[in-house]
Amino acid sequence: MECNKNQNENEENSTSTNNSIKKNNANRINIYDTPSFNLDLNSRALEFKIISNISNTLVDSCDSNSKKFCIVKNPKLIIPFTADTSINIQDYLERLYKYGRMNISTILLMLIYIDRFCNINKIKLSYKIVHKLMLASLIVAIKYNEDEMYSLKIYAGLGGVSKAELEYLEICFISYINYNLFIKEEIYNKYYDYFAELDSEEDDYDDEEDEKEEREEREERNEILIEKEEKDQRKEKPEIKEKYNIQKSK
Repeated sequence: MECNKNQNENEENSTSTNNSIKKNNANRINIYDTPSFNLDLNSRALEFKIISNISNTLVDSCDSNSKKFCIVKNPKLIIPFTADTSINIQDYLERLYKYGRMNISTILLMLIYIDRFCNINKIKLSYKIVHKLMLASLIVAIKYNEDEMYSLKIYAGLGGVSKAELEYLEICFISYINYNLFIKEEIYNKYYDYFAELDSEEDDYDDEEDEKEEREEREERNEILIEKEEKDQRKEKPEIKEKYNIQKSK
């Protein structure tokens, strides 16, 4: 499907896209089953930590690719997703999640679809395309995974684009992943486990770092106190000697 078609064709394609998603949706896996890591899915704090880890992964990928000379096999593929924006990736994703009424599983599907998009089309993530890729992928994931959703106009407003552009991005994205929306349960669980465990490991690392800093601060304070005490003792010795000499002379 070519992405340079006119608006009328886009609207027709949007209808066919919705039908395709509904058809695939009938065979979707039950990703609400408890993952093997067995964490509390109802924990809002945990959900935002997973989002934070996903955001950090996207940032690391963009940073890494910005230092390399990346050749895109078909540059026309990334044109619809190109945007100059300074919005922080984590803030952008958290806003979509917080106000977009979706499950954390949908965010993970979004990431899996982005990986699929990049692998199929041999594309490296960059800051120029990551925001619109996230938005387009998320809309596809919402339609596939959620029972209820807002109108596209709402999601377009949250994502900072027009409704027409969001429809266009959705059509481009889903065609570039060959309408392949199905995700095996074990794949989903691997993604969930990875980002949940990654968060736990970082928390442990942060705790160790905090303990190390506190220990170093205590040692530094003790050294200062010892040094001060020694200095006071050295100062007292001449004073005591002088006082003793005065008394002796009397």
